[in-house]
Amino acid sequence: MFDWGTHLFDLMFFLLDEPAAQWVLGAADFSVKNMVFDAPMDALGVSRFRFDNGVDGVLLTENIKGKQVFIRVLGSEAMMHVEPHGPNAGVYYLGGGTPGWDKLDLSDMEGPLEHPEAVRVSIDHSVQCMKTGAYPLHGSKMALKATELIFATYASAKLDRKIELPLAPNPDWHLERLFGE
Repeated sequence: MFDWGTHLFDLMFFLLDEPAAQWVLGAADFSVKNMVFDAPMDALGVSRFRFDNGVDGVLLTENIKGKQVFIRVLGSEAMMHVEPHGPNAGVYYLGGGTPGWDKLDLSDMEGPLEHPEAVRVSIDHSVQCMKTGAYPLHGSKMALKATELIFATYASAKLDRKIELPLAPNPDWHLERLFGE
């Protein structure tokens, strides 16, 4: 959850127009030792949370090499399914009064950027935001919102209870204590 979870939580905030999260209930399995960026990674995790707009979210993680990653967004009237890799890569939509899944035509959009180009685009975006006063999509406030959900998920798993947000300072929630036996 610590690695890709940050991006997936951030995407959920973006898709829902940046609501605040109210609470988190989580579970995490650290029985398999795996470190990324010198931080322990869960082998299997579940985070269930509620936003202040009434939308509920669920993030499931599992560390299986070669397993297909996908994102599914469930709404009250439609679903969106994103497969970022593989032979079925694309964005699919179910709903809107039509039967079955429709693959969205994204041919007019730019494809995934190579890392150097993505960095350049990100820097350009930051410069434009400084000029206009807009807040950047990758600003630190965005990262903190996603990180709060991760910490709350791990705290919930450790304490075996729902965690209300925003998180208050708590010495028991340092990473060493959350991941310790």
